[in-house]
Amino acid sequence: MPYLIIRITTHYQLTNSVNADTVSLYWWNEQIGVGSNSLSWSKEGITTIERDANYLISEVNHLTLFAVLGDEFTQPTTFTIYLPIILKN
Repeated sequence: MPYLIIRITTHYQLTNSVNADTVSLYWWNEQIGVGSNSLSWSKEGITTIERDANYLISEVNHLTLFAVLGDEFTQPTTFTIYLPIILKN
């Protein structure tokens, strides 16, 4: 039996701490199986078609609870400082 592909277009607004290249549509996964419990956001089964100008177009194969999420920018942990060399005769 073929399954249905659903295209979802969402508008989002970024904050300064979110990396725009990582914004994606996620679904809430409440898979509870024998020996393992999994409650988390998942991108499995979602295809990102376009991400531009605060719009995200994705295709999904089921309906559930969705959210637009992205990774935070990380600050560098090391810095390089160049100092002049002063020679004394």
